[in-house]
Amino acid sequence: MANQIYYYNSDKFPAIANDYSEAKTRAEKITNQPQTTSQDSVFVYALESLPPVRRIASLPDKIQNNDYIPALGLASLALINLPEDVRDIKSAGEQISTFLKGGKYQGGYDYKNYQHDFSFFRGTMLERFVDFKKSKNIDRTKKLLSWDKTLLQTNLGRKIKELLNVEDLDVVEIKKLNKEKQIWETARDINGKARFATAFEGSAFAKLTARAMSRTTLIGTAVLAAIELPKIFKAMSQGDNIAEKAENTVKQTIKAGINLTSITAGIAYGGAIGSKYGKAVGSLVGMGAGAVFGSLVSKKIQGFM
Repeated sequence: MANQIYYYNSDKFPAIANDYSEAKTRAEKITNQPQTTSQDSVFVYALESLPPVRRIASLPDKIQNNDYIPALGLASLALINLPEDVRDIKSAGEQISTFLKGGKYQGGYDYKNYQHDFSFFRGTMLERFVDFKKSKNIDRTKKLLSWDKTLLQTNLGRKIKELLNVEDLDVVEIKKLNKEKQIWETARDINGKARFATAFEGSAFAKLTARAMSRTTLIGTAVLAAIELPKIFKAMSQGDNIAEKAENTVKQTIKAGINLTSITAGIAYGGAIGSKYGKAVGSLVGMGAGAVFGSLVSKKIQGFM
């Protein structure tokens, strides 16, 4: 099972429509209005499909609102993740090129039924800090690696798995094409450890949630939460008295939580659906659409506050 190579499956459109319809219905219940698509939104989806653009999409708004520290944080994240983002875009380009040439795009594993764990460090400019060969402090490196986990691998993730009654069904090795030798080899991380993808067992929503949480890192979520802190601190000083300042602080904290949860969930679920049916291209498009979708839901909810 671990050594199988899987091919792009074109018999998937009814399932895509079903998953999208379910997600759309849930969002409509939250926003209390149907989601529409215009030429402008299609253009935004297209841009948001590019990871570097998606990471800095809210940068102009933050600068306009004088939120310079959060803006700097977003720009820094975009820069740190640029190498990995470029590789993702390149993979999507190869998939499109293969399709246009009439070929079958090969993935490193069965994207439809399996999901690999995302990493905060892997492929980024920070990866050298978790490289044992270059490390000057092994204990620190081990500590960083222990933190580099997905939300599904946390205590919260395990409780959600129990709640949704979803379990790990199977594990396969991820393959990587050696272009020089033109052979598929086991994909490994920077320390030589083999990488794996997991299949889940449970209801459709439970499996999708497990996939989404496997695509969301603990450190990444913490960093995004930290970027929201300056706005909360700013709210603490707004108001004529302690009561008003406390009220503004609570409101901003709730808004920050809604924003973080909506956009993170949108990207995770969108990417999970997209990669399931479209591999590299689907993952990018799904995350882009999910980011826009999550932002719309966040703004709608905050509009009631």
